[in-house]
Amino acid sequence: MKLMIRIAFVAAISTSFLVLAGCGMFKMPEKLDESNRNVSETNNKMTTTNDGIIYTNEQIKRTNEEIIAMKIELEAMRGVMETMHGSLLEMLGVLGKMQDLLHQMQLTLDAMRQSTTDMTTKMDETNHKIDETNQKMASLKAAIHKQTLAAALTELLKPENTKYLFPPTSLMAAGQVFVDEATPREITELIYVYLKEIDEVLPDDSLKGADGKYPPTLIAEVDHAKLAKFTILEVIAGLMPQDKVEEAVKTQILQGGRYDLTAKSLLMLRTLFLKSFLIEEDLFSGKIDNFGKMDEALERVSNLDWIARLPFAGEITVKTRGMLNPENNVNEKLDPLMMLAMWDHLAMSLDSEIDLKKVGDTPETRAKLDRLKKRVKKHQEFWKSNGESSKELPPRLLGGELILDRYLDRFYFS
Repeated sequence: MKLMIRIAFVAAISTSFLVLAGCGMFKMPEKLDESNRNVSETNNKMTTTNDGIIYTNEQIKRTNEEIIAMKIELEAMRGVMETMHGSLLEMLGVLGKMQDLLHQMQLTLDAMRQSTTDMTTKMDETNHKIDETNQKMASLKAAIHKQTLAAALTELLKPENTKYLFPPTSLMAAGQVFVDEATPREITELIYVYLKEIDEVLPDDSLKGADGKYPPTLIAEVDHAKLAKFTILEVIAGLMPQDKVEEAVKTQILQGGRYDLTAKSLLMLRTLFLKSFLIEEDLFSGKIDNFGKMDEALERVSNLDWIARLPFAGEITVKTRGMLNPENNVNEKLDPLMMLAMWDHLAMSLDSEIDLKKVGDTPETRAKLDRLKKRVKKHQEFWKSNGESSKELPPRLLGGELILDRYLDRFYFS
């Protein structure tokens, strides 16, 4: 029974299953197509996904490679940074030492600055003392200068030196001291004062006699004193160094100084002394028979020639009007043509008075004699043709300053 029941149950279940199966078999193809489509879509999606995964893996791989490269670079940079860090530490150490050194230098500079300040103070004190010393020396020098001039003038005016005036040999030594010490302006001022005294200082009228005239002895005494001062001026002007004469001419005449007329009187006084005492009464009074005498004669005559060739030579005069005896007054004017006779005399001495057998007949002495003859001849030719200084040696303007040509440089030493 039980067996039958089981068989019937199995049969029923089988029947039911078959019924169900039969009903579904009509729809299976459609389901299969749909499933295939779904599977195909799924496969496509999986393919796409796989491609994406592959691409992503490649990207991840490249990223990993880049990360590895970056790690390598970072390691290298870390090494560089560590090296730089070490270098920076060393630099910091050096900078620290430099800072210490700078600090020491600053301290040294401060000390030097203080020392310099102290030195400056001491230098200022020293300079002040030097200035004081210089001022004292200048004052002393000025005092000595004035004392020298005063002593020379005192010596020149002593009665024993002015008792005999021709020749004025007793005046020469003191006169030389004076001209060596005095400036060109001081000499010009002295000439101005003495000429003014000669012209204007007179004895008191109470000394006149009943006839209203001075006694002859007083006239002789006063005129001798005035003539002594005039002679002193001749000596001073004649002994002046040539450069001082030129300075007086430049500053007083050419540049329009206070004593322009006095400077022309100076030139005439110099001419009188050189011509009368040093040339005619001395060098030309005997033979000029050696080169020593000839050199001095050339220098003296050249000094006169320099004056005679000046552009204003026609204005060179010296006059007095204060002698009690009018016949004792002086009225001298320069005659430039006097130079021809002097150069002729020198030419004669060179030709006939200098004997080479006595002075030494050597190539040097023969050459010197020949040079001197040529120079003297040049001057002879000039004065024979009545040459004028204004044509031969005009002063020239240079930078607003009048400068004279040096006559000796041009004619004597050339």
